[in-house]
Amino acid sequence: MTLYCVRMAADDPIAPEEIVGIFSASSLDDLWGLINEVCHPAETEYARLPSGGLIWENRGPKVSDLYKWVGNEDEGDYAATLATGAGEITEWLRYAFQNGLAF
Repeated sequence: MTLYCVRMAADDPIAPEEIVGIFSASSLDDLWGLINEVCHPAETEYARLPSGGLIWENRGPKVSDLYKWVGNEDEGDYAATLATGAGEITEWLRYAFQNGLAF
């Protein structure tokens, strides 16, 4: 599996270079399918991420509390988001962007 950072294309008229997400995929076809769940893949750019990870500066939440659900679950219109207290991606993305992460 490869980890990718995906953003809207630099020439996108609505949200140029806006981050779409971080995806793990075994192939570019799989990546395309994952991106297609949230936006049109042809309107995005991607880059492989170097080794690194998401950490919590202090103790993180219990795994069972890691996600909170937002939206209307009864209508199937909801999504999981990282719970409050989630840490930041520290040196990982900073290093990647400063060292020429190319989209």
